Amino acid sequence: MSKLAQKARAALAGAKRLGGRPGFFPAACYAACLAGWLLLGLAGLCRDAALKAGGSLAPFSIPLAGLEPLNAEWRAEDLLYTLTDDPQLLWQNPDGRAVRTVRVTASYAESPREMCLYYTTAPDEPFSQDKRVFAAQSSDGASYLYTLPQAAVAALRLDPCSSKENEVTLGGIQCNEPVSALSYFIPGWYGAFQMAVWPGLLAALLEIVCKLCGLAAAGRRP
Repeated sequence: MSKLAQKARAALAGAKRLGGRPGFFPAACYAACLAGWLLLGLAGLCRDAALKAGGSLAPFSIPLAGLEPLNAEWRAEDLLYTLTDDPQLLWQNPDGRAVRTVRVTASYAESPREMCLYYTTAPDEPFSQDKRVFAAQSSDGASYLYTLPQAAVAALRLDPCSSKENEVTLGGIQCNEPVSALSYFIPGWYGAFQMAVWPGLLAALLEIVCKLCGLAAAGRRP
């Protein structure tokens, strides 16, 4: 038997011993998930730092006059009146500027219900539910922060509320506000849910496969 075959057999035997230990697969899967999340967060932090150094991630404001209303109309310079329960404000990104956060300062005559921000990553791409983010309300309730993924943004569609005949007073829309380095490593509720569920499912699948392989190997023995 060659040395390579001996090393492969020894490695396989070691893997079987580790796999037979209680809790090995869950611990390995969750450790790999955590390491992957930390690496992705570090990569995102470094990427945005490079964009800031190059001036591509500078803060800027979107003028209200540059927003195209749909299912809504401007009643004043900063007062939007919703005509249906699906009002929209459209904005094109002609300069191709990087957009990471969008903070909307707004007050409502009635409850806004659901609000979200859609984005596209290519010109003429239609908006879809696969590319949307939801708002985090500020502690004082005066503004709403949307955090976008690290992707090129071709256009934005702000759904300021989901209520008909509502009056929305917009105080301004600011993009790319400074964020802490720690925010790149916070998964949020949905991300935390995925990190809790998927590694556990993978660990269960690996344990099943390992047991099936053991049963198959036992069946082949004379």
